[in-house]
Amino acid sequence: MGIKRVINILNIFAHKTGSIFTNDPKRKIGILNIRILKILEEDEGIIVTPGSFIGYKILLCILFSIGGILFGDSLIPSMLLGFVSGAAGYFIPDILIRKQARRISANIDIELPYMIDLLRIAVLSGQNIYNSFKILVEKYRAKICFDLRDYIKDIDWGLGKETAYNNMIEKNKSRQFADLMAVLLEAEKYGSPLDEILEQKSKQINFENMETTERKARRTTVLTLIPLVFLILPAFVLLVGGPLIYVLGNGLFIF
Repeated sequence: MGIKRVINILNIFAHKTGSIFTNDPKRKIGILNIRILKILEEDEGIIVTPGSFIGYKILLCILFSIGGILFGDSLIPSMLLGFVSGAAGYFIPDILIRKQARRISANIDIELPYMIDLLRIAVLSGQNIYNSFKILVEKYRAKICFDLRDYIKDIDWGLGKETAYNNMIEKNKSRQFADLMAVLLEAEKYGSPLDEILEQKSKQINFENMETTERKARRTTVLTLIPLVFLILPAFVLLVGGPLIYVLGNGLFIF
């Protein structure tokens, strides 16, 4: 609780810094980053506005530049080190938010099969996809519901289903989620039965997730062999063969 309070205080200072250097921070950081910041605020209570994000980039750039200059032993190395350090500090928030985006996409891939099953139940009860999304958002709390709420808002504002689907696909980095939304868009456009499509899609995603898990497990098994081959096995050879080589060596050099 204290960490969040400190972060929120820092965000206020960073927001003021960012507002000095840019008039339109939302346009500066882009739609995808704004989506990640909103999910952070909703799920973890960490409020980072677009202005704060720009402010963090500027502040870290300044701090890293000063640190690089202080570590240099002469003028030219200090300037070069300050420039490189400042550039690194400027891009640290981008790296962190991309890491957060990958984590959210991974969580969405895990949540997706369960969400599809809930959608299918709603569709089988006679609901259209719009009402099914509304029921899902009300009853199910997960990161995936953030994009579904945007879809509902777009429809309520009169943007049209195709635009609402495309907005969801553009904002979300999960390939499985984007594929599902594209399939639902085509199904609604041509009047295909949604329950059958959702059933097949759920099976396909479960199969893909299972394959991904098995592939990671096989890779982990291979990685565990690296310390065995390069650390434990050489130590064992030295332990067993060392005394033997010593004894044989002594025998060879006795005249």
